[in-house]
Amino acid sequence: MLDLPHGRSLMADLELPPAPECERQSELVRSGRAGLIQEFLDWLLDTEQVQLYTHDQWEDAEGPWEPMPYYKSREQIMAAFFGIDLKKVEAERRALLSHLRARDARLPDRA
Repeated sequence: MLDLPHGRSLMADLELPPAPECERQSELVRSGRAGLIQEFLDWLLDTEQVQLYTHDQWEDAEGPWEPMPYYKSREQIMAAFFGIDLKKVEAERRALLSHLRARDARLPDRA
């Protein structure tokens, strides 16, 4: 969320639909917390070549648990860590885009 003078927000000023999950994600970016975690993940996975694994075992399996590759993207890992619902973020982004397109279609052509 971009802040405007006198405590107004860009979302409210433009009369955009609410997008609380997008706002939470933006606040994490602005705070620098997301960047720090991203730098760590980049270092860990790219520079140090660490591979992530998880344990998986069938309920009726006998013997030790087998490590399974962890197939989540960096974005998914960070979203899980910060409690961001990526499906909600995408839905809110689509709603914002739809709102802006509809609003722009009502504007007179400036050509």
